[in-house]
Amino acid sequence: MIKKILYKTLDLINKNGMYTFSVKKNNKSILKNSSNKNYINLNIGSGGYNIQGFKDLDIPSKKYNLERAQEFISYDIRTDKIPFKENEVDNIYCSHVIEHIEEKVVIKFIEDCSRVLKKNGVLRIATPDARFLWEMMIRGKNYWNKKRYDDWFISRGGKAEDFDEIDYFIREISTSKSRILSKSNSIYYNKVKEKKHSYEEVLDILKDNLYNYKEIGNHISAWDFNKLYKISNLFFTDVIESKFHASISNNMRSDAFDRTSPEMSLYVDFIK
Repeated sequence: MIKKILYKTLDLINKNGMYTFSVKKNNKSILKNSSNKNYINLNIGSGGYNIQGFKDLDIPSKKYNLERAQEFISYDIRTDKIPFKENEVDNIYCSHVIEHIEEKVVIKFIEDCSRVLKKNGVLRIATPDARFLWEMMIRGKNYWNKKRYDDWFISRGGKAEDFDEIDYFIREISTSKSRILSKSNSIYYNKVKEKKHSYEEVLDILKDNLYNYKEIGNHISAWDFNKLYKISNLFFTDVIESKFHASISNNMRSDAFDRTSPEMSLYVDFIK
């Protein structure tokens, strides 16, 4: 049905330096993706990131409601069960969502994904790679896109020259502990600077963040492959540290996927 409505209005768009065909509906873009029509595919925490052949699940939002090109299923990852039956879903895509919620909620979410997925179904998670970002904080000073971060600090009343790669790292791992947000947060900057060569100690300094509905864009939890691997053993038969555009699932390998911050992303495929 969607194809009949949309096939005449294909255009070429550019996002994050990658070209992808999109389909226009009501002047909004659905990223085109070939998928078996008999599959049930979910895009959880989709925002305005709509992929053809994938059902969008997300909380209502004034911002994203304006951007959405297709209907979505109202779903709060922190409080709701995925509204599908056991062994009913083929693929689940969850891009740059889990860093915005508490660790205990992420564990419950991954368990619930296992519940609704069919045997051999795939959950693909993309999230900032905390270990990689830590390594870039230590020895990748030229890695950071200063404009991206400086604009963020300047918009909050700071001066670009007052912030460095430790600030950029904290902003990605534990946004609410950024020193631009509170003078008392300088304690976190100083502790990270002192312990920066110990990955585990740095993450321990920045843990225990609270979810805030008024600041849903904040990053409040940090993830690396080993951490997700330990969780996967409870609910999935196999887990793969994937790569950009390299999902084990044919349905999640096109240019419609992995478009958010690939320069810092960890990609993990969980196989039921």
